[in-house]
Amino acid sequence: MGLDQQAGYNNISVYDWRKHARLQQFMLNKYLEKHPDDNDVFNQKKLLLDEKDILELQQLIKDQRLPFCDGGFFWGHEFQEESMQDYKEDDLKFCEDALQWIKEGKEVWYDCWW
Repeated sequence: MGLDQQAGYNNISVYDWRKHARLQQFMLNKYLEKHPDDNDVFNQKKLLLDEKDILELQQLIKDQRLPFCDGGFFWGHEFQEESMQDYKEDDLKFCEDALQWIKEGKEVWYDCWW
């Protein structure tokens, strides 16, 4: 049991992560920013991402400054530093692909469940 994450475009899933707590924290922050009136848990909800979101994510990944995760029972927060390093190359590839998909007019999304 734990955090499973995916991202892609339109109805196509391309990227998968498992217990990448810092990526989840970034996406949770982004979800709350875009949906301030949603009091429900950010779980099994697609978050649509635009170019600005992806560029922000890309810079945070490059600088190794993804937001720290204080918890999330199933998120893997106890090894978030290692996950951030282990996933760095894939995260940057996702950002490159996502920017291309946006240029092609595709809808880029992130989803998670635990």
